Amino acid sequence: MNRPALHFILPALLLLLITGCGKKEDSANAKPQRTVPVSVAAVRSEAVEELETSDGRIESLRAPTINTEVAGRVVRVFADRGVAVKAGAVLAELDTGDLKLSAQSANADAARLEPMVANQQNTVNRYLALRKEGVVSQEMLDNAQTQLATLKHQLNGARSQAALAGRNLKKAAITAPFDGQIDERLISEGDYLDRGKPVFRLVATDHLQARLPFPETALQRIHPGQAVRLTVTGLKNAPLNTVIAYVSPQIDAANNAFYATAEFINPGNWHPGASVTAEVVIETRPAALLVPQVSVVRRPAGEVVYVLSGDHAVQRTVETGVSKNGWVEIRHGLQANDTVIVDGAAYLTDKAAVKVLENRP
Repeated sequence: MNRPALHFILPALLLLLITGCGKKEDSANAKPQRTVPVSVAAVRSEAVEELETSDGRIESLRAPTINTEVAGRVVRVFADRGVAVKAGAVLAELDTGDLKLSAQSANADAARLEPMVANQQNTVNRYLALRKEGVVSQEMLDNAQTQLATLKHQLNGARSQAALAGRNLKKAAITAPFDGQIDERLISEGDYLDRGKPVFRLVATDHLQARLPFPETALQRIHPGQAVRLTVTGLKNAPLNTVIAYVSPQIDAANNAFYATAEFINPGNWHPGASVTAEVVIETRPAALLVPQVSVVRRPAGEVVYVLSGDHAVQRTVETGVSKNGWVEIRHGLQANDTVIVDGAAYLTDKAAVKVLENRP
């Protein structure tokens, strides 16, 4: 072999030798893929409720202002603010002196007219018989009948006045129209009251309603008949179940909210004016899929869950729903038989190697 050829062959052999040694050295120094220790949990299937919540106030369905129906001076007051009263209970009394005189006068007028009517009726009856015999003229009979009609009309008027005077006499006793609690007392003994003067404000505590504000974005989700659970702040009562009775079609410009009401019977210790929390059931899904809240992580693709596949984690993009006791509903992206990675999910990427250390219940 000539010398020029050696100048090309020897460098080539040296390069192959060096390259071969480098590949063996790189293969020997290559690190195995990192395995992430994780815990896993099976996807849970159970019923969930989609809710719309609101913090509102309890109101009485009946809270009228009681007014006087007759004029008079207050002689006694029996009820005060905060007192519970029964229907028909006397709350205050007015002076009845003038009312009694009016009643006596009306009764006396009626008593005076009654015998006059009876006497004239006898006269008419007698004239009718005599007219058949031709003893009296038709004119005499007509006059007698006219006088009888006039007296009867006067008697009816006197009796009406007597009945009205009797009613006014009873109205001098101001009574409660229904069971309730006195919210305001607006009179004192000695006050002279004209007819229609406000005297008490009475609040019914048996039939109540919850007035609930909702954001305008929920207007299409709230409608009458929906189930709603009410809870009073500070009370340990179980939630009270009722339904939405009314939804206002108008949005309040001051707070961009609309109002709905739910009526209910007072369970015994709920009071008008108290704060109430409401949960309106928008939808019930009987077989929703749920995973632990910590298994859902945020990635550039959105919310994802890592599913265990052999000894690797497979990334699934999911759509979440409602949360429930540390678990979150998965609307789309998982199957009922999937096993998801819980602890360690935040450190994973798609198809990362994992080692299961614990199965979550």
